[in-house]
Amino acid sequence: MTSEARSLPHPGRSRASVILALAAAAIGILRALSLRWTCDDAFITFRYVENIARGLGPVYNAGERVEGYSHFLWLGLLSAARSLGINPILASEVLGVLFFAGTILCLSRAIARLFPTGPFVPMAAFAVALHYDLAVWATGGLETALFTFLVAAGLSALSHADGRSARANAAAGLLLTIAVITRPDGALFLLCGLLWLALPSGDGRLNRRSILAYLLPAALILLPYLIWKLAYYGDLLPNPYYAKSGGGAYWAQGFRYIALYIRGYPSSAVFVVALVAAAIPIASRTLARHSQVALLRLCILFTLVYSILFVARVGGDFMYARLLLPIVPLLYLGAEIGARLLFSARPRLLAALLIAVPLFSFVDRAARDAIYFDAQDRPRATYGPGRIADERWYWTHRDGGRSLLESYERIGSALAGGFPGSGARVLLQGQASLGYYAGFDYCLEGAGLTDRAIARKPLQQRGRPGHEKSPSREELIARGIHFLFMKRPMEPDAYRSVYFRIGEERIRAELLTYDREVMRRLAERFEDSIAFFDFESYLDDYLASIDERPSAEVRVDYERFRDFYFRHNDDPEREAAFVRRLAGNAPG
Repeated sequence: MTSEARSLPHPGRSRASVILALAAAAIGILRALSLRWTCDDAFITFRYVENIARGLGPVYNAGERVEGYSHFLWLGLLSAARSLGINPILASEVLGVLFFAGTILCLSRAIARLFPTGPFVPMAAFAVALHYDLAVWATGGLETALFTFLVAAGLSALSHADGRSARANAAAGLLLTIAVITRPDGALFLLCGLLWLALPSGDGRLNRRSILAYLLPAALILLPYLIWKLAYYGDLLPNPYYAKSGGGAYWAQGFRYIALYIRGYPSSAVFVVALVAAAIPIASRTLARHSQVALLRLCILFTLVYSILFVARVGGDFMYARLLLPIVPLLYLGAEIGARLLFSARPRLLAALLIAVPLFSFVDRAARDAIYFDAQDRPRATYGPGRIADERWYWTHRDGGRSLLESYERIGSALAGGFPGSGARVLLQGQASLGYYAGFDYCLEGAGLTDRAIARKPLQQRGRPGHEKSPSREELIARGIHFLFMKRPMEPDAYRSVYFRIGEERIRAELLTYDREVMRRLAERFEDSIAFFDFESYLDDYLASIDERPSAEVRVDYERFRDFYFRHNDDPEREAAFVRRLAGNAPG
């Protein structure tokens, strides 16, 4: 019997491989659905989606062309769903789960193609299906599952056959180009693929045809996209790039982020198997063996380059694990290929390893939770080590009967009855969901993700990634920001308090500036459900006793009143009374 005949799979094995692949995908889908949720940051994208549906274009605030998202393709998919009448929150959940399942099937297919004989348990596929954070971020509202799928599929295509097939490399180039349009850090994977193809073949020559095929999608799709971005937004890079440090390196925090992930997922140590296998010379020169080694080395290349040159360099993320998830499937896939190459002559040991690793991936949850919760399942801190949060817990745990996200939805939906069209300008501090549900006319995102000026402020010192820049008091006044909801007061004055009655609760907001027309509209729309100081009457009472007040007190108060009221309302008579008093033209 020839070696080719021995490598052909038995029909029963092929059926078993399909069944196991589908089983892994089904497990992943069920786990993702059981953990379905939406993170607050996703509501920035949802607001863009709603503005597109309203004919305002891809903007966060009407008339402001700022790319406050970093996942154009994801935005496009959600907008397409919205045009069909599908709620973007539901669309994000359905699409995310489908792409998560697609990643699992992609891993299964890669192993079935490269290893048609031997144990057929798809280790990487089951490890991914049972991985807690991959299941968490299958939903969450962000592009994580889509991006992870494109990276895995692009890598698989790149390794197809001997790695020199023009058709396979065109497919790889297309998938990785789409990954760049999904998230800018996908450019690292696209460049890694180009580096791989640029390596000389066995005869020492470059396969220019495959390289050109690989680059063609970038020329046809990526280049026009970048030209449109530059014309529409005035920038090639999204605004969050500048808001999250502007390109500065934050190595210490980045490696801490990676170490925290490894601490929560000890099974990731299995990647050592991939490194060992890649270091051992492969005697066989068969096409199948060459493809196996090619995919192994690509998994290592993609994993190391992305984790070091991107994740570690930018300081990781404030959300636990999320930034590393696109390479987690590659980590397990590389380990599986390495194990199959190293232990092919010891099938029992290999089968035990292929079964054990997914189980370890599943029980890693205990180590991961130990980072954030004590033995009584109580949170150790609001965020966690390095202020890296268990984001799903933060937004979904119930305090007083409701999660924070449910509270923002309830409050925002009630405020939506009066705020749209009122002209109110609102500062959001980690409250994108509140801005989305309330439909505020203008939202200033406090971390600068959707604001060009804040995002480009010089970075004073490093801190929690993504939360290192914020508007100053002077900037808020200059922008005419009116409201700050349910946060620690920025100013102590009682006249700044506004209360909205929502059911049995009173929700407090702080007025940063007072606009008489905005407050008049809100008073008419909310009627008995709003309570606030009529500041003009407050000023009249103050002016009635102004001559009895010390000049120093009046001077301080006038400065505060000017920032709060006079800079935003045409009221020359009342302001003149302060000017006269301070000029000494009034008695006392």
